[in-house]
Amino acid sequence: MAWNVQCELKEGHTGMCVNHGDGFYGQIPSEPPPEQSVSKPEKALRRQHQRFENRLKAHLPTRDSFEGRRLSEEEKEEIAISEVRKELMEGVAYALDISSASVGGVAAELVLFESWVKARKQ
Repeated sequence: MAWNVQCELKEGHTGMCVNHGDGFYGQIPSEPPPEQSVSKPEKALRRQHQRFENRLKAHLPTRDSFEGRRLSEEEKEEIAISEVRKELMEGVAYALDISSASVGGVAAELVLFESWVKARKQ
């Protein structure tokens, strides 16, 4: 019970602790904890978007020039997108070739990537 006193004595605090009783962190009772305010599908989508961002960064051309001219950032990004697209399509083709049960998941990743690319351009 001592932790409740500490919690309630904290200035501007409502007395509801989310840190399992050590009294230093709290939240407003009417607000859900931050980790609960985002739905699981939305979290999964954010994770996929982050994976796509990381893949694009990994596939960005290291050279700034191509055929004697400088590449713009948009051109570099288009090259990276086409490389990631090719990689995902190869994954789908391989899964189809070996009659893998995971072909649906691999194809879904390709579809999600395409919709993510389209959403970025809007």
